[in-house]
Amino acid sequence: GTLASVRSSELRKIKDENEDLMERLAFIEGEVEDYRNELDTERERHRGELEEMKEDLDVVKMRLKEKETELEEVKNTNTMANYSEREDADQIKCNGADNNDGGD
Repeated sequence: GTLASVRSSELRKIKDENEDLMERLAFIEGEVEDYRNELDTERERHRGELEEMKEDLDVVKMRLKEKETELEEVKNTNTMANYSEREDADQIKCNGADNNDGGD
C-alpha cells in the first residue's frame, strides 16, 4: 500500500500544480484580453482622428484650389486692365498727335 500511497500523493501534487497553472493561465488570458481591448479602443480612436484629419485636409485642399483660382482671376483681370490702360494711353497719344498735326 505504500507504493499506492506514494503514487496517490504524487498524483495529488501534480493535480495541484496543474490547478495552479490553470489559474495563472486564466489570469494571464484575462490580462491579454484587457490589453487587446485597450489596443482596439486606441486603434479606433486613432482611426477616427485620422479620418478627421483627412477630412480637414480635403477642406484645406479645396480652399487652396479656390484661392488659386481666385488668384488666377485677379492676375487675368490685372493683365486685361494693364492691356486696356496701355491701349488707352496709345489712343491718347494717337489723338494727341492728330490734334498737334500743325493745324494752326
